[in-house]
Order: sequence, then C-alpha cells, then structure tokens
Amino acid sequence: MFLADRQPVAALQVLEEKPLATGKVKVELDAQAIAEDIDEKGTVRLHSIHFETDKAKIKEKSESVLAEIAE
Repeated sequence: MFLADRQPVAALQVLEEKPLATGKVKVELDAQAIAEDIDEKGTVRLHSIHFETDKAKIKEKSESVLAEIAE
C-alpha cells in the first residue's frame, strides 16, 4: 500500500474475540397485548418461537410464547 507520494505505509488492525452479550432485549408479550395488537392493527409480531434446525419441530423453549398465544 502506498500514499500519494509513493511512500510505503503499513496498517495493522487488531480484532479481539469476545462472547456475544445476550439477554439485553426483553420482549414482554402477553395474551392481552397480542389481542390488543390484533384488534388495533389486524396483525401481531411474535418473537421467540424457535424451531429445530431444518425441521418443523418447535423447540421446548418456545412454550411460554405459545401458551400466551393459546390464551
């Protein structure tokens, strides 16, 4: 790499690996909030429904969200 005056330049980029911070966003979704969104907007966005990779099987950790939908 050279600058405009043809002098050699070196660049060093240091990357540090850190664990991904999780649990920072909490979506509170209960049966009443679901019903209100459907009544007001006609739709609702649902998160935290997890599926097995490449399968239609829903993971166990999705049970709380599914229970709220059923209510």
